[in-house]
Amino acid sequence: SLTHALSVTPSGFTVSAGGMTITSGGLSAGTGLTVSAGGLVVGGGGMTVYSGGMQVTGGMTIQGAGMSVGNGGAWVADGGVQVTGGMSVFSSGATVTGGMSIFSSGVRVTGGLSVTQS
Repeated sequence: SLTHALSVTPSGFTVSAGGMTITSGGLSAGTGLTVSAGGLVVGGGGMTVYSGGMQVTGGMTIQGAGMSVGNGGAWVADGGVQVTGGMSVFSSGATVTGGMSIFSSGVRVTGGLSVTQS
């Protein structure tokens, strides 16, 4: 039902109270969608970004279950990566170019170590 909280004008429509609920069919925005205040919350089902990927400015915080990167791996430029709480490298091992510096607690090696000069 329409009430005083809904305004439709030639420049678009406004829901001024109570918000908007879409119960079926989803939402399609042909030329983009802007959330200017209050942020965006995605509930059950998560979020999928197709074609063009996703760009985040201002940083990103991932809480809870952490982050998993599938095909293609992850690439970090400029500021590098900082890891707290330790780091594990599985499968293909780690390749370091440009050298490595180890501070504080030194190096602990289990299972052997090979050092070669090329």
